[in-house]
Amino acid sequence: MGATLARGDWPAEFLASLLEILGPHGVRGREAIAALDPGMHRANLDATLMARPASATQAARVLALCARAGVGVVPQGGRTGLAGGAQSGPDELIVSLDRMNRIEQLDPLSRTATVEAGVTLARLEAAAAPHGLSAGIDLGAAKARIRAMHGRKPEILAWAEAYTNNSCKAVVKFDPA
Repeated sequence: MGATLARGDWPAEFLASLLEILGPHGVRGREAIAALDPGMHRANLDATLMARPASATQAARVLALCARAGVGVVPQGGRTGLAGGAQSGPDELIVSLDRMNRIEQLDPLSRTATVEAGVTLARLEAAAAPHGLSAGIDLGAAKARIRAMHGRKPEILAWAEAYTNNSCKAVVKFDPA
């Protein structure tokens, strides 16, 4: 698996390894990808294969597999187009954050939340509202995922990447609602 793949050519060994890592719900092929909303740019979904890790461990294993196989990776959040960079090609693998969508902790006293990479802004706001909190992020795109906003919004205070400590989580500081 060390050779670079040709456009849209997915060897059986690569597919089998991806399915072993993610299970059948964690992999989407050409037809399933075509049924998705591409967001602002049709080219967001030009790839013919999508990986949907459900944990940081799975994400790290997918990235390691792609590195060994010479496969380019395009991470995607909500495909809002607000962060850019989600356009993919037929020879690349989309890594979608949609299954990494858990809010692990919401602490009203410290006004922080620890969330996985794929939590949407709308979901975070809904969880915070009963506590009188708001993330204070107004993008006009409720499906924007927290990871895609990191580095663009100061409210997202910390990010731990998968390759550093096997954790893909953000710590968000809330403004009072």
